[in-house]
Amino acid sequence: MSLLGSLGDRWLDLRNRLLASPRFQDLATRFPLTRPISRKRSKDLFDLLAGFTYSQVLYAVVRLNLLESLRQGPLESADIARRIGWPADRTARLLKAAAAIDLLEVTSTGAYGLGIHGAALLGNPWIGRFVEHHHPTILASTGI
Repeated sequence: MSLLGSLGDRWLDLRNRLLASPRFQDLATRFPLTRPISRKRSKDLFDLLAGFTYSQVLYAVVRLNLLESLRQGPLESADIARRIGWPADRTARLLKAAAAIDLLEVTSTGAYGLGIHGAALLGNPWIGRFVEHHHPTILASTGI
C-alpha cells in the first residue's frame, strides 16, 4: 500500500469517526463556520430519507392498483379503504402521503383523485411494472 493511500485511509477513518459523533455534530451545527456545511449535510440526509419514503408510497399505490381505481374519477377515502381492504386510518395516511408527492389530489369535496404524477403514471404502465419488479422487502410486514 502506498503512503498516500494509507494516509487517505486514515483521514477517511478520522473523518467518519468525527461525523458519527453526536458531540461533533452538535458542535458543527452551532459553530458559525461549519454551520452551513452541517445544514447542507443534514438536508442531503433528509433527501435520502424522503426518497426512501417516496418509493414506499409509490410502491403501495402501484401494488394496490389505486391509480387504476381512480381512473374513472375521485373516490372518498372510506370507499378506497373498502376497495383495498385496509383500515380507514391506515388508508388515510397512505392517501395523504400519495397526495403530498402528487400521485393523488384532494378535490374540493375531500375525495381523492389522480394527481399529475398519478395520471402520467397511468399513461406509462411500464413504470408501474418497474416499481413492482423492484419490490422493497421492507414493505413485506405491511401485508401488501
